[in-house]
Amino acid sequence: TMHVRNSVGVVTAGRVEDPSVEIVLDYPTLLDIYLTDETLENCVASGKATVEGDTAALDAIMAACELSL
Repeated sequence: TMHVRNSVGVVTAGRVEDPSVEIVLDYPTLLDIYLTDETLENCVASGKATVEGDTAALDAIMAACELSL
């Protein structure tokens, strides 16, 4: 689980109760997104990842952290 507060991400064990948005993907897919030209959008379209919840919250988190998935 990764909590993001004030543009700081903290990884902890366990699940968050009632998350704003949840991304589910395996570790190799995460590496593909960060280390190659793969995008989260393509991974969702191909079934390698799912995004559930408030996608606007995900966009806000990515913008605050200056990340692009």
